[in-house]
Amino acid sequence: MDKVGQTTVESVVKQRHHFSRRHSLEVITILIVLGCAIYSLWPGYAGQAQVKLDHSQISYQGRVNKQKFNGQGTLKVAGQGTYVGHFSDGRFNDLGQFKSLDGWTYLGQFKNGMISGNGKMLDAKQQVIGKYKNGVLQQP
Repeated sequence: MDKVGQTTVESVVKQRHHFSRRHSLEVITILIVLGCAIYSLWPGYAGQAQVKLDHSQISYQGRVNKQKFNGQGTLKVAGQGTYVGHFSDGRFNDLGQFKSLDGWTYLGQFKNGMISGNGKMLDAKQQVIGKYKNGVLQQP
């Protein structure tokens, strides 16, 4: 084989090698992007968890589902109080108890994070049993 023919064969082999390497990198990149997309759309963890937020000013222990408080749990907020009860989509929902650091306690129903439904408000001096709506006593 002459010098010109050998150079042409070498250049074809180099081009194939370059194409093969580039093709492999493109396939790897596509697989990484696809893997990230699947991971981001994967359903969130469901189960028991302990979570600390805002430099441990807020702590939660209980059930979580799709990165939200869901089910029975305890939420403590520094300087405010503690809620023990049911959560739905990250909010107080259904039966629960909130104990304020100011000395009052509410025991009863919550709806969408608000005191709503039948409940009992207690402090050191009195007890008010009644029906609440959006945090306001409707009828004692």
